[in-house]
Amino acid sequence: MAVSQENELIKLVKLAAILRKRPGMYVFPVTLQSVRNFFSGYFSYSAFGEDDEYYNFFDCYKPPFGDWVANKEGGRNAPGTGWVECIMENAKSEDEAIDRFFRYFDEYIADVVNSDSVRTGTHTK
Repeated sequence: MAVSQENELIKLVKLAAILRKRPGMYVFPVTLQSVRNFFSGYFSYSAFGEDDEYYNFFDCYKPPFGDWVANKEGGRNAPGTGWVECIMENAKSEDEAIDRFFRYFDEYIADVVNSDSVRTGTHTK
């Protein structure tokens, strides 16, 4: 069965809203890395039992989330580093980093995911 990226995105946005409100209820310690791990676990679980494809928000749109964040943060998404490190490099605290992640999450959806290429189905995984 093919994964509907639109349906998966709707579920992800709802989940992110819950996590954003009270991250301490869902991750420990309350760090940006823990938030990333939470989403990684979510994507792994949502793929369980799917043979043909699975949805990973951070990698399925162009540019990938990590590259987009690195551009915003003035760095690069080099192998061995990722969007967590890019954000942490410029954040003064974990709280600021988490807030920045969710702001970027929203901006990325508005700028990349909701672009014409996504709506017309011409985006790549």
